Amino acid sequence: NDTPLKMKIDSIATIGALSKGPLSERKRVRAPGRAWLNFCRSEIGKKQISIEHVYSHTGSLTPEQKGNDAADEMANKIVFKANQKGLPPI
Repeated sequence: NDTPLKMKIDSIATIGALSKGPLSERKRVRAPGRAWLNFCRSEIGKKQISIEHVYSHTGSLTPEQKGNDAADEMANKIVFKANQKGLPPI
């Protein structure tokens, strides 16, 4: 619970949403990046999580680029499986 975490995110919209600080329930429900807001809203408020932007699709030389590529691949597999099952897009 007291361990600091550094999130490396390639979405500037998500970083912007997370960096706004506490939001009312109404605004949070309608906010971009709401999945992340729901997941880590209290930790971000306590400053236990820092956020850093990682550029996407720039190669795979650094650990950040490798992690971003792996996250993209994982997300694409999930979307593909959902499409095969006929689930609506997110």
